[in-house]
Amino acid sequence: MQYEKPKVRLKIKSVGISGFSIPLKKFSKEKIYSSAKIKATVHVPENMRGINMSRTATSIEKVLSSASDVEEIASLITSELLMVHEYAELSKVRVKGKGFIYTESPVTGIESIESFKFYELSKAAYKNNQTNIIGVTVTGISACPCGLS
Repeated sequence: MQYEKPKVRLKIKSVGISGFSIPLKKFSKEKIYSSAKIKATVHVPENMRGINMSRTATSIEKVLSSASDVEEIASLITSELLMVHEYAELSKVRVKGKGFIYTESPVTGIESIESFKFYELSKAAYKNNQTNIIGVTVTGISACPCGLS
């Protein structure tokens, strides 16, 4: 069905999966990751009616089974999507998640757990042009030394 000629020829820039939830336990080293959500899309050329959606889910699962760092998930998925969707000129992946890390106060030595949010964006074009963005959001507090007395 996807390869049938459509009645109306339109290029569609973004068709795929969103809200694909994954546990990130296997990626824990010193960090404790909880979970992330993935959005993965590909370009649909104007001579097709759709994409092979199962290939997108399979690509995500394949990368998750072989990736060693959470920081490389988005870029690996974008590359994999272009390989399995041979008709696509562009793929995009967004990974958003939350994690925790144990930290120790440099002064008191008291251990605490701090939370953070992370995201990865990756866009790959058919001609080996790939852009990756990785970001993190943390909440911190600082106090004036006079607050200690």
